Amino acid sequence: MNPNKTPKFGEKLKNKPKKRNAVYGIIVNDDKIAVVCDSNNNHFLPGGGIEKGENASEAIIREIYEECGRSSKVDYFIGRAIQYFISSKKEYYKMNVEFYCCEFVSEEIVKAEHIFSWENPDNISFFHDSHLWAIQKVLKQV
Repeated sequence: MNPNKTPKFGEKLKNKPKKRNAVYGIIVNDDKIAVVCDSNNNHFLPGGGIEKGENASEAIIREIYEECGRSSKVDYFIGRAIQYFISSKKEYYKMNVEFYCCEFVSEEIVKAEHIFSWENPDNISFFHDSHLWAIQKVLKQV
């Protein structure tokens, strides 16, 4: 893979995709990664769409709080990717995604939107292939 080219994941279909800008955080604890599971039993890194008026750092801190129930901070930028996918509502998306290494800054836990757990990334099948790519980039640095 050309290091200067944005990697693409998922299947690019002929129909025009909806566009989405998103951010995801990789939080490492020993050899485990913070993972969230949605109501359809899909596994993701904590994160999601960037809302109007937010920058990437604000979005990832908000998303981690909503999905994991904990406060966090951004440590550093990991990389960008493009992820094509079909949502659970059968909508086709082209997601421009940024990944950041993050860490929890509080042990206080509030009710979260998803089920949060620490997982070995080798044992998880992520909904987005780009998530595993970003995790592998981080684990090579550790």
